Amino acid sequence: MNDKGEPARDGSLIVAPYGEGFYIYTGLSFFRELPEGVPGAYKLFANLVSLRKEFKTQPAKSVNK
Repeated sequence: MNDKGEPARDGSLIVAPYGEGFYIYTGLSFFRELPEGVPGAYKLFANLVSLRKEFKTQPAKSVNK
């Protein structure tokens, strides 16, 4: 991800299936971007919140025996 005029950077978002949903880690500053009305932040946040509905994943298989 990157802002206009800046080089692309890796590692801003990690999404992994976990149980019946997803584990999401982001290094983005939603607490700053949402109050400032950054359109891309709102779009990404909405997509993250609706992730489960979009992919309809199967629960992850447990490795415990």
